[in-house]
Amino acid sequence: MIFSILTINLNFENENLIQNSVRYYSNIMPFLGIILQIIALLLVSPFTEEIICRGLILTNIQDKYNNVVAIIVSALLFGIIHFMAGGIILVIGSVLMGIIFGFIYVKTKSLLPAIIAHGVANIPDFIMAVLPKLSQSTSICLIVAFFLIFVFSIYNFSRRMDKQQIQEKKN
Repeated sequence: MIFSILTINLNFENENLIQNSVRYYSNIMPFLGIILQIIALLLVSPFTEEIICRGLILTNIQDKYNNVVAIIVSALLFGIIHFMAGGIILVIGSVLMGIIFGFIYVKTKSLLPAIIAHGVANIPDFIMAVLPKLSQSTSICLIVAFFLIFVFSIYNFSRRMDKQQIQEKKN
């Protein structure tokens, strides 16, 4: 959320790619570009990037070293793969997000919350690219709203996990 707000006036290459894709595919069929970007940005990218960065890389490093090293290395690699989409600023933001996603994965021992967090983190990019004429205050309100949805989702997931662990200990 903080990264999205701080970079709200910056134009990343990623935003141009999304806008061009939406225009191209929407010319073929109305709303096709938006539908494809929802699938790509909010489903496919979070799923595949989390499987690679947290599921494979973090887990393998975690087995050899410790959680801190695993989270940092996987976050650095996560940042590097975002270089072409937005340069060094997006790399820095992606590394920070990668640390958060890594922490979520280590804490919950599940990729699902990290995938959800990643999808939610991509929502501001999608909104800014698809609805670029929004006022800055409207954009910030949307970013905050999605952040609150994310926090609520993680809180509920954590509560369910805690209840499940308590139930398993009783059995």
